[in-house]
Amino acid sequence: MEAAQAARAGTSDVNVEMTVPEGSGSVIALASDPSQTGGEPIPPAIVYPAVTLANLVAVCGFSILGVASRVLFGILTEEQHFFGADAYFAPNFIGTFILGLVVGSPLKSGLPHTQTAINVGFCGSLTTFSSWMVATAAAKDVNTGIVQFISGMCFPMIAFVIGRDAAGLLPGTMGHLPRLDVAIVASGVTLAACMIAALGVWRTAVIGFDTTAEAVLFTSILGPVGATVRYLLSLRLNTRFKPIPVGTFTANVLAFILVSALYRCGAKEKVAWCNYASVGIGGALSTVSSWAFDTLTLLAGTQKWRAYAYALGTAAVGCAITSITVKLV
Repeated sequence: MEAAQAARAGTSDVNVEMTVPEGSGSVIALASDPSQTGGEPIPPAIVYPAVTLANLVAVCGFSILGVASRVLFGILTEEQHFFGADAYFAPNFIGTFILGLVVGSPLKSGLPHTQTAINVGFCGSLTTFSSWMVATAAAKDVNTGIVQFISGMCFPMIAFVIGRDAAGLLPGTMGHLPRLDVAIVASGVTLAACMIAALGVWRTAVIGFDTTAEAVLFTSILGPVGATVRYLLSLRLNTRFKPIPVGTFTANVLAFILVSALYRCGAKEKVAWCNYASVGIGGALSTVSSWAFDTLTLLAGTQKWRAYAYALGTAAVGCAITSITVKLV
């Protein structure tokens, strides 16, 4: 009874190396009763925030900011020797670092809506699994593909651990601050709306509209579609299928299929809207940050094979789907 009450309260008596916060966007739902897993100590259950209008608005607004940041970062670094080679690398590293910072900070108890907005909306949309898989499949040679695959697997994990440990330097804990919570989310949503409005006005008023601004505008508008689907899948499926986060896995697989389907008309035939849908919807539907968090959370249990199976299985499915598509077209 005490374990059930702890699960409903979003806490657990099980000691693990990593604390799993409510609304982290990570979406592992594990039973708090060790008897269900043969006495194995496991990470605590996550109590998900309800699917409310406030949460959906927060996820959509911050998703716009995440997609816009990813696109702009790719544009600004495309001429750089290191970052320009793999446009997904820096956004995946930065987004996973931010997720680790939030997970380890007082936000987990004081600002639940802000946490959902940043983790699910911003970090989930800033990072992208599908673009990493496409880049790996389309690599110019085998050695480059192997390097992209291994670096894509390892660096997000490192980024999360660095962010989580850096958050430990923050002082104390935070009580619930509803006004600040609402203010932060409202500010982010307002910023996203203003950005879209400004780009929309520019799009209709300026002759010779810049293609960079157009890409930011349309990919950002489409981003919330992918982020919302990912959020709902994670919310529903991760609590139903234990202990593997089936919701996150399903979202990533759907993104692989979508991006692969759009690859020919986008990358080969240069149809702009295919690229916008691939980067916007597909990029926000897939996520590296939650995948890294899920893997490390599973790794905190005693049956570590689950973490390796989940991490490598997701990447293997992504490589298979995108490789077939890239080779066929």
